Amino acid sequence: MKNELEIIKGNDLIQAKRSLHLTSREKKLVSYMVACVSPYDDDFKEYTFPVSEFATFFNITDKNVNKEYERIATGIMSKPFTVENDLEKFTACWLAEAAYDKRTKEMRFRFTPRLKPYLIKLKKYYTRYRMINLIHLENCHSEAMYELLNQFENIGQRRLELEELRNILGLGKKYPLYSNFRAKVLEPTVKEINEFTDISVSYKEEKKGRKVAAILFKIWADVENKYLSDALKDHPGDADVEISSAVDVVETYEVPKELPEELKPVIQRLVEDFGFDITEAMSFAHKFDKKRIVENLDITEKRVRANRSKGIETDVTKYARKAIETDFRQKKTGLELRMESEKKKKSSENNAEAIRKFLDTYFQGWYQAKLDEYINNAGDSFKDAFESYIENNNDLLMHSVREEYKEKGDESPLVKNQLRIFYSEELGLQEKFNMEFFMDDNGYSIEDTDEGDQLFKFGKKISL
Repeated sequence: MKNELEIIKGNDLIQAKRSLHLTSREKKLVSYMVACVSPYDDDFKEYTFPVSEFATFFNITDKNVNKEYERIATGIMSKPFTVENDLEKFTACWLAEAAYDKRTKEMRFRFTPRLKPYLIKLKKYYTRYRMINLIHLENCHSEAMYELLNQFENIGQRRLELEELRNILGLGKKYPLYSNFRAKVLEPTVKEINEFTDISVSYKEEKKGRKVAAILFKIWADVENKYLSDALKDHPGDADVEISSAVDVVETYEVPKELPEELKPVIQRLVEDFGFDITEAMSFAHKFDKKRIVENLDITEKRVRANRSKGIETDVTKYARKAIETDFRQKKTGLELRMESEKKKKSSENNAEAIRKFLDTYFQGWYQAKLDEYINNAGDSFKDAFESYIENNNDLLMHSVREEYKEKGDESPLVKNQLRIFYSEELGLQEKFNMEFFMDDNGYSIEDTDEGDQLFKFGKKISL
């Protein structure tokens, strides 16, 4: 059996729409097959594995496991799905063919060629996780739900429209009532994910009128999961590999609301091209200047590429992290190193101040996004009050605002800015969307530790 059973899928496959859902065993077999693929292959080939390995890994005890494999494979081939993105839309099945070799007692299969861009040579827009997370999942929707949520673990939350979620899970006309959907799908899958995998989740229903329209999931790591630890003991080939949720890249990468415009490019590069956790990327962008980060990422790309050409596998995330922290750009003098040491010591002594500056950096962008969201949702509710507000102020600036408002309405940047001030000060949103709200909305907390105050995001420490 392979020492490291990992699943690496393009995110479009994870979010594909299905008219029929796979059974629990069908999903497990697909995952086992995906784990046979090397993301560095040049093309698909015929893949093989002993049927006994698959049966042992998932504790399948059927007397005729060969027949069971044939039944599962046939089921997989009869259930197409639809992938859609900015470039294309197509419908396909997972497998082009599946066979059982009676002489070698091996399973042989080939993936549908159309899936090649989503399973091999993936540079970004993919999700990676350990297959050992799937061992105890029995509900037929748990694995699909786990992938959807694991994909956004670094961000800490994911909002899914109810109809979109139903399509991804392949529910068709099943459970049309939300109460049935919650009882048969949502609650059982959340329970299994929390109990058996490396992430924990909670959810909140969002309503439109009286109906539930979307589900907002909160997601955080659970690397000390008891069942995972026990499973690793039962699968010694995996025991030397650290348990990790390991989401490398999020295809629908959502830039956090609090992210200042000037930091977006470097944070996106850290996340999308170098596999950084979004929280760590935000911390690095705050701690180091942009030039230092960008130049060390360029160095990392060159050296990792050179290593791989020599057959030396290099963890690009770890290398990039070390390059930025150490600064690989040039050799440093003893004086420079001492100055950095003193600066680090001073930073540690002023940790509370560092936390305040970090939060202030991201609070402003979040606050403006909240204001704009509130303004958009309010529509014309406060139109009369705003017009009265700009009419009753007679300074030069407000005169310009009035002229712009008459000519362009609230599409003018000048008017928009004044609208924000009006909502913020006159309607009291400054008090509503305060720092406490910001921290709660984004999962930040400050805890008193032996090292002094420390900042956490959804339970994960942020190094400042």
